[in-house]
Amino acid sequence: MAFSMFKSCTTLALTSLFLTSAAAPTARQAPNYAPTAQSDTFKVIANVTGTDLPQSVNGWALTSYHLSAGSGYAVLVDPTTPSRDFYINGTASEVRFNSATVVSDGGSPPFPWGMVVNSPANTVSIKAGMGEQGLGLTIFPDPVPKLHGPASAGWYACEAALPSGDAVQLFSMPLGDTAPAGCAQVTLLPQCTEGDGVEHPFANTVNCYPDVAGIDWTVYSA
Repeated sequence: MAFSMFKSCTTLALTSLFLTSAAAPTARQAPNYAPTAQSDTFKVIANVTGTDLPQSVNGWALTSYHLSAGSGYAVLVDPTTPSRDFYINGTASEVRFNSATVVSDGGSPPFPWGMVVNSPANTVSIKAGMGEQGLGLTIFPDPVPKLHGPASAGWYACEAALPSGDAVQLFSMPLGDTAPAGCAQVTLLPQCTEGDGVEHPFANTVNCYPDVAGIDWTVYSA
């Protein structure tokens, strides 16, 4: 009889422990994202997310490759080469509804050069003017600020023979596509800069990274 009572008590204790454990909430690990700062101007830095080029373009910056007066291709250059500062031009409403533009100043006195995606080749230009609506930086609720294109799945960069010499040319990657063989798939991240002192009435304060090259992405959620 004593054994039966002991067995019964043990069973009740184990059942109670199981129910308590099952009912206890478990702590969920919160996502951990790389810290950002804020600025009105930024450089655009490539972060390789797939196959790279023979000479890695990870950490390279976006700038323009001169084609003709007021027109150039978007290319990536190594960190030792001067590159452009950019800003998001538009009202708060235009930013919210994805109709702002990505602009960089050039010339003397400075005037706007905007980013444009050229169909159907998907080349990217930086040319005189305010640029193409639909290009911009991702905003809340996306926790990772990055450059996006109009109806674009992302970006890739390829070695290209251009009129004035070889360069690493940037292309827009349409939805459903992947980077062609021999090209590098990249995410384009904003790196905060102090700007050139030129006032831009419709330049937006954006989230950007203090130092893209210094981020150890293995310790972050994205």
